[in-house]
Amino acid sequence: MLYDSTLCVGCQACVTKCQDINFPARNPEGEQTWSNNDKLSPYTNNIIQVWRSGTGVNKDQEENGYAYIKKQCMHCVDPNCVSVCPVSALKKDPKTGIVHYDKDVCTGCRYCMVACPYNVPKYDYNNPFGALHKCELCNQKGVERLDKGGLPGVWKFVRQGPSFSVLVKS
Repeated sequence: MLYDSTLCVGCQACVTKCQDINFPARNPEGEQTWSNNDKLSPYTNNIIQVWRSGTGVNKDQEENGYAYIKKQCMHCVDPNCVSVCPVSALKKDPKTGIVHYDKDVCTGCRYCMVACPYNVPKYDYNNPFGALHKCELCNQKGVERLDKGGLPGVWKFVRQGPSFSVLVKS
């Protein structure tokens, strides 16, 4: 999924929607569903970070500027995480390009965490059975928004620019 940082206002609505879809039990209705945590975690599949230079007062400027950066799974063309998984718990969908995770197959070796150049897969050390978490563009088992003709949850809030209109047409 492409992200245009020049259109981002840093509202974190995309982070909130992601958590609503993926972790509803951890974020009950009416409670704050996002934080300004700048790191991916087992309970945060995407984040918005702020990059600053100098005084950081001018948006999208190298000198004394700032910009918003989105961090999530990049669904790489040739994903290292898929290549290193000894049990094929991570697979790339040839139709959508989404890197999917099958928790029922995963043995918890965490090779994928080491192999990912973006440091994206996160292991839940608090879960007694262990579990890996990463963005699957709202198309994981039980959600399958894309398979049902929908869009990823964050697109409800990202309705600007040509990339949205191209996605809606496809």
